[in-house]
Amino acid sequence: MINLSLLLVAMSALHGGAATDDLQSKFLSPPDNTKPRCYWYWMDGHITKEGITKDLEMMRRVGIGEGYIGVISGQSGLPATPDAAKALSDEWWGFIEHAVREGTRLGVDIGLFNSPGWSQSGGPWVTPQKAMRYVTLPEKRLTGPQHFEGKLPVPQGDFQDIAVLAFPVPEGEGVVAKETARTPNSITFELPEPFTARSITVYPIQKVKVTAELQSSTDGQQFTTVKKFDIDRHNLEINVGPVPLAPIVASFPATAARYFKLTLSEACELGEVQLSPAARVESYAEKTLVKMFQDPLPPFDFYSWAAQPEVDAANLAVKPETVVNLTSHMSPDGTLKWDVPAGDWIVLRTAMTPTGTKNSPSPPEATGLEVDKMNRAALKTHFDSYVGELLRRIPASERTAWKHVVADSYEMGPQNWTDDFAADFSSRYGYDPMPWMPVLTGRIVGSADQSNRFLWDMRRMVADRVAKDYVGGLRDLCNEAGLKMWLENYGHWGYPSEFLKYGGYCDEISGEFWVEGSLGTIELRDAASAAHIYGKPIVWAEAFTGGPAFVNTPRDFKARGDWAFCEGINQFVLHVVIHQPWDDKKPGINAPW
Repeated sequence: MINLSLLLVAMSALHGGAATDDLQSKFLSPPDNTKPRCYWYWMDGHITKEGITKDLEMMRRVGIGEGYIGVISGQSGLPATPDAAKALSDEWWGFIEHAVREGTRLGVDIGLFNSPGWSQSGGPWVTPQKAMRYVTLPEKRLTGPQHFEGKLPVPQGDFQDIAVLAFPVPEGEGVVAKETARTPNSITFELPEPFTARSITVYPIQKVKVTAELQSSTDGQQFTTVKKFDIDRHNLEINVGPVPLAPIVASFPATAARYFKLTLSEACELGEVQLSPAARVESYAEKTLVKMFQDPLPPFDFYSWAAQPEVDAANLAVKPETVVNLTSHMSPDGTLKWDVPAGDWIVLRTAMTPTGTKNSPSPPEATGLEVDKMNRAALKTHFDSYVGELLRRIPASERTAWKHVVADSYEMGPQNWTDDFAADFSSRYGYDPMPWMPVLTGRIVGSADQSNRFLWDMRRMVADRVAKDYVGGLRDLCNEAGLKMWLENYGHWGYPSEFLKYGGYCDEISGEFWVEGSLGTIELRDAASAAHIYGKPIVWAEAFTGGPAFVNTPRDFKARGDWAFCEGINQFVLHVVIHQPWDDKKPGINAPW
């Protein structure tokens, strides 16, 4: 037993010594798979083959293993001069071909962003029918009995019809209290007799961010708080929602009073304010993804809402069984023929309209609509039009350096519908979404709880399909072409999916951190967490982005990099190498981040 123990100790010592020697040799001469990579931005069409070769020679000399080509416009401070290469031209594609061939020759691998710009996946080849879309619901009110034959309202933009639906008008619809006084920070409603209110809807007309308090009174002297809520439309970019000035809706238990007053925390100019007895889904614009958190990263509970009051009478809600599908009654030109039953009816012409988001920041000639993130067929068209073009131009034997297709952090906002959404919804959840579509207008269908559950199902499906069909679809297309997909598994500015699931469908996963500030605290942990869940041993980070010029030293960078490693990442993609096309123009091309 003693001899056996001594033997095991000796073997362990020998093994430990070998491991130490191996570690030391790899530290002195790191293997290729440990080399950092870099973003390699080509700015405003200022490109030369000589500059490409020198950039790649520099990367090899300093130990960078791969450069991710990003085609960027409007960020260098230099105009696009007449001799600048036009994106997507034969000359321009020739530069990318040259980079791939030179990378193969020099032993520096190449990655390519999946579209021009750094975000996200779009271009002039994306038609409205293949773009990110959201539901628009123009409506018409009819009274029966009558035979109606006429045109329905036309949805906005380049639309595709979904369905035509009709339902009886709920109680309280169209009734609003008339305001009697307005100042820059208050609105007063004085009624001749008690008025029962259940909701208030604010229609902004410009940027605004204030808190609001609705109060009621029976005598005009003593007021009681009914509801406090935020009126926030401070960011009108479509990246945070395709309806920039979406209405703000607050709901509350039925309150009867002769006097109501809406007080604002700051003076501002609002459009119409509707105080109504109608029941409404609170914050329905946010819940339907047409207006999302308006800054880069939401707090963890932003998309969690408190339960709202239930309707206090059944006739305030749309009964799902009373919703009639009239799609077959409408001709392609929008003419509806229908024998309207007795009573007042609302007809919804539901349609899909492009959100309008475009890939950015890319050259104008290479900019177009963002592709549908829940449609693999549309994604294939996008892939074939950009990545596929390079695949067709270079024989496989001459592009062995090309390893990755890149998808940067998601910044292109939400969508809430696609071509097969209704059928897939029914398959997933076991019920037809069509009777619940009036919820997308803010109306209650069934009950407040059921309406909010429907919207949760809808958001969950959007999150799942963006992950599976966009990330998973892009990964599958890359793999079929012998490439890997490198992904930053999170988003800013209206991101509609879920970080961990989103990161589960890529080949290689990355976080991000900037030289200064808080950006990175969430992004690095999300990437590391997803990597742990899905068994990905390497966790990349877009490293050292941004920061002011001439104030940081290598020592500062090291401290920041060490922190990033402690957050769970283990490889860097350095941000950023800017392509330098000339030797005779000083100080060269730069970027603001």
